[in-house]
Amino acid sequence: QKLRAKRAEQSKKAFQTRLMNSNSSQTSSSNEMTRLRRRYKKDFDDDSDDISPVQAILRIDMALDHKKLPSSSDVEIMLKPGRLGRRRAVLKRILNDCFDLRGKCVPPYDGIDNEGSLLFVTKCTIGELGSFVLAKMSERMSNE
Repeated sequence: QKLRAKRAEQSKKAFQTRLMNSNSSQTSSSNEMTRLRRRYKKDFDDDSDDISPVQAILRIDMALDHKKLPSSSDVEIMLKPGRLGRRRAVLKRILNDCFDLRGKCVPPYDGIDNEGSLLFVTKCTIGELGSFVLAKMSERMSNE
């Protein structure tokens, strides 16, 4: 009986302590969340014209569907570092639809001027492919 009463008393104290700790941590975490939400909203309002890479891909797809050259700023936004699945496919589509290039058409980007050697679109890095697409786009814009 005495042991049971002692264990019951200990569990009551532990439960009360847990309740007090959870209440204090909950208010501080909710204050932190409110602060983070305000900061995020302020940052979002300041950069309202900044678009995400996913939105840039959608804008590029829309331009290509309308047989137009996509904007180079959208391509640059799409090439920002981060996980994004369709980069290579979109860059490949830009080369195919706008410049009629496919297959082995990307020059190597190693600083050495190799005129004859070209890389396949599927084998080169995203950085090489992106810089080549941007170079072709700026070349097209300067010619028009």
